[in-house]
Amino acid sequence: MEALARFITRRSGLVLLVTLAITVFAISRIVDFRTGEVHLVFDPSLDRLLPEGDEGKKFYDHVRRVFGSDETLLVALITDDVFTTDVLRSVERMTNRIEEVDGVHHVVSLSTALNIRSVDEDLEIEPFLAQVPEDPSELEQIRQEAYDNPIYAGNLVSRDGRATALFVYFVDMSEREFARRGIDAEIAEIAEEERGSAEVRITGPPHVKVATSQQLQADLIRTVPLVIALGAFLSFVFFRTLAGVLVPQLTIAIAMIWTFGAIAWSGRGLNLVTTIVPPLVQVIGFAYTVHILSAYYEALRKSARGDTEEPPMYAGLQQVALPVLLTGLTTLVGFLSLMLSTMSAIREFALFAVVGIASTVLTSLTFAPAVLHALRVPKHVPEPGDVKWFARTAERLARFNLHNRGAVLMAGVVAVIFAAVGISRIEVSSNLIEHFKEDNPVRQDFNAINDYLQGSNPFYIVVETDYSDAFTEPVNLRQLRDLQDWLQEQPEIGGTTSLVDY
Repeated sequence: MEALARFITRRSGLVLLVTLAITVFAISRIVDFRTGEVHLVFDPSLDRLLPEGDEGKKFYDHVRRVFGSDETLLVALITDDVFTTDVLRSVERMTNRIEEVDGVHHVVSLSTALNIRSVDEDLEIEPFLAQVPEDPSELEQIRQEAYDNPIYAGNLVSRDGRATALFVYFVDMSEREFARRGIDAEIAEIAEEERGSAEVRITGPPHVKVATSQQLQADLIRTVPLVIALGAFLSFVFFRTLAGVLVPQLTIAIAMIWTFGAIAWSGRGLNLVTTIVPPLVQVIGFAYTVHILSAYYEALRKSARGDTEEPPMYAGLQQVALPVLLTGLTTLVGFLSLMLSTMSAIREFALFAVVGIASTVLTSLTFAPAVLHALRVPKHVPEPGDVKWFARTAERLARFNLHNRGAVLMAGVVAVIFAAVGISRIEVSSNLIEHFKEDNPVRQDFNAINDYLQGSNPFYIVVETDYSDAFTEPVNLRQLRDLQDWLQEQPEIGGTTSLVDY
């Protein structure tokens, strides 16, 4: 550590110049200087939470290859009566415009859904709305045909006639690509423009994932400045110097930029797990820089008393560099253990956490002491007793712990027992809707559509056989019907549709 301290104090200008160069390079990975395009993206995909090589994931990929994308957006129009000329024309216009959106495969609505019926002993197949009628009797006929259809009643149109749905299907694309194109926002804009007097509600996995991504970004934009403000406040309270406030925050900011640059350079994005990395880097980085500052100010006090003739930063870094380095290494090892996870999102979290912590250790041991060494010695060197209330509180706490060692240990044992009980009650859930507050529009739309229609959260069951044309045989169709009947009895299931219904 002596060599490091000597290099930092003798080559502080070089250290700052290299730090600046690395930081500029990291920023260039985050943002394209020529176009302004941001390369750091948010990936709300749940696929990254699936274990690689898992049989369930293999089957899911197989089903997507056979049937195409399973991502469906549900746009619902809610009004007093769906079966009016104005509302049906809104459905028709909305359907036509959404089908023209780049990335949309097709839309199923009252204007495109096929109505299969028997007419004079013939089979007639045509859309419900080959032409939007104005005659009340024709509107009533469409109503009855929709209610009588087991496929669409309660699914495409609510059983009370107050809601109708547009099911939007997409070409197969990644969730990141879906978010990048802004398809969700474009469809929402079309729905708002064409809704007429009806109320519009939108839900479905693509919509919820995009909203989750936006919420994660908003949380970061809100959380990071709050952590910075809290760190700056604590630094001011305990150090009472401008350097004591600015150096930790600047050091952490540089480590954050390096971390974000590494994430963007890797071609990956922040996902549901790795969004924890930025505040993690802030908290750990603040602790490291506080150790550096404390050692520096202690060395200044010794120098003022004449206890040492060495440069303050040289003496301070010699004292604290090894503890900071060892603390950083043990933390790195802890996060590296997560690399054993079979889930790519967890491994990415481990990797980015390691990059972030390594960056904070490096900047704390190089940039922070180089800046402090380059600055003028402050006129007022903070003393440990300057914050008197803290010193008194710490002293009382120390005396209490010493005089009540047995009680403190017993309290620790009780806390461990309660923690063990709490661990056993942890529940694992991937329901993104629960992450939104009750008054959030995303959750409100989800609940409203659930109230009117058979459900807004699709669940697919794939039945396979080992021979062709198996589902032209009545015995197999009856088994499908039995499965549907059982599913329909489950309280969580709003409705089912299968080949049998057709």
